[in-house]
Amino acid sequence: PWVDDNEEGYVPKYKEEIEKIRNGEMLDENEADNVDSGAVKAIIKDSDEVPEGDDSASDEDAESIADKSEEDVESEEEDDAVAERKAIKKKQTEDEEAAELAKALMSKKAARLYGRMQHGIAQKQAKVDNLHKKRREIESTREKTKDGKTQLKLKVERLKKERREKEDKYKETGGSMKKKRRHN
Repeated sequence: PWVDDNEEGYVPKYKEEIEKIRNGEMLDENEADNVDSGAVKAIIKDSDEVPEGDDSASDEDAESIADKSEEDVESEEEDDAVAERKAIKKKQTEDEEAAELAKALMSKKAARLYGRMQHGIAQKQAKVDNLHKKRREIESTREKTKDGKTQLKLKVERLKKERREKEDKYKETGGSMKKKRRHN
């Protein structure tokens, strides 16, 4: 409760849902299943009230967008994306050079302290990345296939089938895979 999740780099799914409810945002169907239905109904009731606004501004925007051709918009977006990538790459190289220079000018004690700090930051980031990876895996296993079964359910069925096949093969040899109780 005393951890600043945003500062740590990872916000748990349930906390995100709670924040959405507090802010009055709409929840997806999947999120609504996990949260109290009374809170969801209150959110939906609040969002049904639509404020009336001036429609003339939106008409002008629609006309200006219609005037531009699609090709011009696409080429502008591509140019912007390329320029942005170049700027980011240039900034990264400048930052790396500045960090190397600063580290070279540090005393041995300060350089070791800085190295330890960077190591701790890297460890923290590794934990955050691991949590994000686990969340993606969990969300992917919850997705249902065409049959309406989750990935975990399909895996369990596959493993049971493989087990039955092994048992059948072993029974043909005259043995049993079941443990026998010893009577002393």
